Parts: sequence; structure tokens; C-alpha cells
Amino acid sequence: MKPDCLVVKTAPEIFLKSHYVAQFFMKKLSQNIKTALKKNEISCKKTERARGRMFLYCTSLPKSAKILLRVFGIHAVATAESHSFSNTSALAETISEKALQATETFFEKNDTFAVRATKAEKKVPSAREIEIHTGAAINQKFSRLNLKVNLSSPKKTIFIEVVSKKFFIYFSEEKGAGGLPLGVEGNAAMMFEGKQEELAAAFLMMKRGCSIFPVVKKKIPALETHLHKLAPWNCFRDFEITEEKNMQELFERKNIQAIITADSGTSETNLGDYGKFNEKNSMLVLRPLLLYPKDMFKEKMELINSGAL
Repeated sequence: MKPDCLVVKTAPEIFLKSHYVAQFFMKKLSQNIKTALKKNEISCKKTERARGRMFLYCTSLPKSAKILLRVFGIHAVATAESHSFSNTSALAETISEKALQATETFFEKNDTFAVRATKAEKKVPSAREIEIHTGAAINQKFSRLNLKVNLSSPKKTIFIEVVSKKFFIYFSEEKGAGGLPLGVEGNAAMMFEGKQEELAAAFLMMKRGCSIFPVVKKKIPALETHLHKLAPWNCFRDFEITEEKNMQELFERKNIQAIITADSGTSETNLGDYGKFNEKNSMLVLRPLLLYPKDMFKEKMELINSGAL
């Protein structure tokens, strides 16, 4: 296969919104993708969009794919081979021909395989027809390898997507960060002291679309290093750190709408302290780690501490 683009599958939650909101979310996602790639000195010569999909023609596809896996709002990323078409009546044959070329060195003897097709075009063969036609062509060409179709648990899978007068062929996809595009839910401030729990709390709120503005008692290198672990999830941007004495100015300048804490205790004393904190702050206080499962917390910390790409 000769991949030339990335198939970016956007988080399904985006299209549960109204048309206007979904378009706003997609615009923000496009901006975040552009920022993340630019921060890593990667350019895209062309970008195309369809419902639930973005197709990026970038330099350094493997590196680009790894970067996009950390952009919130992306469900999955695949490195694909793209082909244009105009003749819809012969599309099944055209797809089969290109699939055979792409799989020239893909199979091994006695492999099981499946063809998974989807389409967003109306006047083209059905996905089922494309699957049957392509599967039969593969079996015929590679008969010496004794391949067998297995639709439930194949060893090899050929994915085919037909959309906007193009079709895309790929063999696998990697799961993305999911969630909502960073920035669609407004700005929130969060106190940082250097605790691991703070990173997890910020990560969870960023995944729900909040832009995080860290507040510290005093800027020191150790805190900057601590926060830098979240930079890959912030479209590879460093955070704007504000000292506590300038917090009110930050609230006004950035239109801060909530305060985030890493509180997780559930004792009577803890709950009493939370109530006192809430009373002192007129702003909404969010505690994403409250009652958060310990195994999921550990999973998030492993993800955050995995290092730069």
C-alpha cells in the first residue's frame, strides 16, 4: 500500500449536537489539529471534510498520526491510500483493482481476512456489494495462500470508505483521545501545586472541551516542568501560568467561567471544606476526581506520564 493521507474519524458525540453546534465544534477541532501539527513543524497541503471525517494530506504521515492521537475530539486515525473516481457504475471493480494492488504483500499463507466497507455516497454500490466483490477478487488472486474469509475475528482486515467522489483503503486504525475539541466549553482556572492528581483533573476537564489556565502561588521551574506533561494534550502549546496575586486579572481577561480543583476525598471533613471553598467563590467549582474510579485514575496518569511523542 502507498498511503498518502490520514483518515481522521471525529468523536461521534460531536454529531449528537445541533447542526450549528456541530459546525462550531468541527471548526474548533480543525483549528486544534492545525495548531498541533504546526507546533511539530508539519504542514498539510490539503484538507478535506465530510460528516464525521477529515482527510489530511500531510508530510510525515506516521508522525502526524501519532500527534493527532492526542488531539481531543478525535475518535480514531488511520493512514490510508486515497483514490478518486468518476464512473460510479464500475466503482466496485475499481475498488477491487486498487485493493488488490494495496494488498500485494499484505497477506501470509492461511490468513483469515475480512473486508469492511462504508459509504457516504448515494449513487454508488452498497457497502455489502463492495465487500463481496473485493473479498472475491482477493480470494481469486491469492488462491495460492489459502486465505479464508472470517467476519467475526479476522487476522487481517481491509477497510474501505467511499465519500465525496473518493475512496480510501487502509488496514488498521488507532484509537484517539476522544472527548470534545479543546476550547468548545470555555475557559477554566485551576490551582497547581505540583501534585499528580492535578494533572489528572486538568486532563479530564480538557477532554470535556475546557481550556485550562493554571494558577500558582509562585512561578518556579518545577511547576513549569510539572505542567509541561500536559502540553501534548493542549495541542502542544505551553500553558499560560498566572500567579495567585494576578488571578482576578486573569478571570476578567480570559473570561474564566469555572474553577477546577483536584479534590477527591469524600470524608465528612472533606465535604465540609468543599462547602466552605464554594461559599468563598462566586464562580462554579468543578471537581472531576470526586468519586472517580481508582483504576481509571491510574490509567489516565500512565497516559499523561508517557512522555512527549
